Amino acid sequence: SISSQVRVEGYLDACPGELLEFDFGPLSHWGVYVGEGEVIHFSWPEDTEAWIRHSAPSIILFSETMVRKERVADIAGISAVYTNRSYDLVLPPLPGTEILRRGQVFMDRTLPYNSLTFNCEHFATFLRYGKAQSRQVSRFDLLHLTSHDPTREFKKAYRKALKDQHAKGILISVLEDQPRQGCNI
Repeated sequence: SISSQVRVEGYLDACPGELLEFDFGPLSHWGVYVGEGEVIHFSWPEDTEAWIRHSAPSIILFSETMVRKERVADIAGISAVYTNRSYDLVLPPLPGTEILRRGQVFMDRTLPYNSLTFNCEHFATFLRYGKAQSRQVSRFDLLHLTSHDPTREFKKAYRKALKDQHAKGILISVLEDQPRQGCNI
């Protein structure tokens, strides 16, 4: 059934470029799987004390975040991890190499963070689909108080990151490994 394919526990069958959802209780943390057990995601700001980073997924307390590539197991701890394809039902994913290239462009950059308007789910969906969306925000925003367009803000941040890298002479390329069976990257 399609529902069993939409949100699958684990990430061993995930293809690079797919969304991973980390179940941290009332809120989930989201990232984009890049392969080899790693995910690119909104992480804690660089100057955050180590004990805070490892105590709880409390990124909602921060006003900025850093994009990092980290091991899935290090982020998840004892929490469940899901390969979440639910957005694929309503949005066409970008090509896998484009998703990974976008992630690399943002790598190690500090970005603003707002749990309602610029969060990890917005980031992950922007990388995969080119549209920043968050069902978590929609679920809690019953009065539609946020009329903010996070896609526009992510496009602006992406253009700035590209411009900064171009000015530094940094070329982003995604090395294509042999595709895994069922993956179209």
